[in-house]
Amino acid sequence: MIITPSWESFLDIIGLEHTERSCAHIETIAEFPNGYPEKSRLFELLEQIEQLYGNKEFTVIWLNNGGRLYTKIASKKDVSKISCLWERIAGNYMLFLPHNVVIDKQRVLDEEEFIGKCLEQHGQLVLKTEDAYVVLFLQLH
Repeated sequence: MIITPSWESFLDIIGLEHTERSCAHIETIAEFPNGYPEKSRLFELLEQIEQLYGNKEFTVIWLNNGGRLYTKIASKKDVSKISCLWERIAGNYMLFLPHNVVIDKQRVLDEEEFIGKCLEQHGQLVLKTEDAYVVLFLQLH
């Protein structure tokens, strides 16, 4: 189990069961000073996401403050759109999943629980934290 020490408690917050938690891998893969999505850093992150998922496209998921779920298929060519979205949803999580995932467009009552369910269903995800300073890679082995 590889866990970045400062993020170990996040596994509790997203509600992973003991079995999943014992095979969890969580690490910081990008940092954004002041939470601002500088385009060159964001482009590097999107390239990294491409490599992690082995595909040029990926699914971006975000929620508004009312718990409504939004999805968009994107690639690193969409860096400007993702940058604008990053700024617009400041204070909310943004998930990056493989492009072929199927997400039920339900209302989400608990964002962290939703993240945990996505991780359990898909085995891996990239997550922009609420403060936007850190991007995490979570994976179940």
